[in-house]
Amino acid sequence: MGRPSRGVSILERDGREVERSYASLRTRAEQLARGLARAGVQPGDLIVLRLQGIENQLLGFCPAVFAGAIALPSFSGPEDEMADRRASSRGRTDTTAL
Repeated sequence: MGRPSRGVSILERDGREVERSYASLRTRAEQLARGLARAGVQPGDLIVLRLQGIENQLLGFCPAVFAGAIALPSFSGPEDEMADRRASSRGRTDTTAL
């Protein structure tokens, strides 16, 4: 067994490996959670996440949880299908960029 991990390694689409510490991910997630609260997200609200890339997905999911909301990952697709998914989920907000 090697040294315990102190973060995550993210493999980008172009093949680059990016390292992020747990501390930096938590700090950013807490900042985004405060932003969600300022935007009116309440505990129990459903947030539809439509984000590209694993780092953005991670940074979208964690703030929702920190804010007490329910994160619903929604993968890309035709815009009309996305609109149907958002409507049927009754999501409070649709997060498309961080």
